[in-house]
Formats: sequence, structure tokens, C-alpha cells
Amino acid sequence: MTGGSVTASRDGSVLIVEVQGVLWRVPPQGGTAARITEWELEATRPALSPDGATPAVGGYPGGGFHLWTLRTDGSALRRITDGPWDDRGVAWSPDGSRLVSASERGADPVTGAPFGLWTAKI
Repeated sequence: MTGGSVTASRDGSVLIVEVQGVLWRVPPQGGTAARITEWELEATRPALSPDGATPAVGGYPGGGFHLWTLRTDGSALRRITDGPWDDRGVAWSPDGSRLVSASERGADPVTGAPFGLWTAKI
């Protein structure tokens, strides 16, 4: 798949697919996919929480990548990070209490810096 990624819950009951910046919930057994985000979010690399209830993504609305969470039906979209730095490549902690991502946080907001690992409490 070009311009996309897939994540699944541990038990295989939830499957979230990103295709060119839009997230879809796909029935694992097959069937019709349901769009859960609009293209304006430009969602990338979804990661499901350990309980399979909450996808986290990097999103780019308004410029700059930030971390976002939502429910698997697309409701409750919530921005987690802010500021002039990019946050990308999100993953969940094993207990679901934190997100970890690559970020240039702490660097000069104009010139940036090398990416490092940062966490955000949920």
C-alpha cells in the first residue's frame, strides 16, 4: 500500500487503516470500511491503545505534526501536543497511560534540532 499504514488490536477485533491521511475502521472479517477521520487531520501511522479502544496518530492540521487521540468510531478527537515542534511516530506505553513519539521538542522553535524520544501523559 502506498501512502498508508495499518494497526490492529491485540485480540484482532479492531483494525484501523490509514490511507493517504484518512483513517478507516475495517471489519477484520471483511466488509465495508467506515471512515473515522476527515482528510484535514492528515492522520499518519495510527497506533491502537493496549485495550484497542483509542487510536493515536500524528496529525498535521494547520501546519506542524502533533499527536492526537480519538475513539475507534471517530468521535472524541483530542489534540495531545502543541507548540512549534513536530511530534511523529506515536506509540502507546504498555499500560496505556502515556504516548511516546519522536519529537524535536526543547529545540529552537525556528531552526529545530535532531529528533529525540518524548512522552506525553494521557
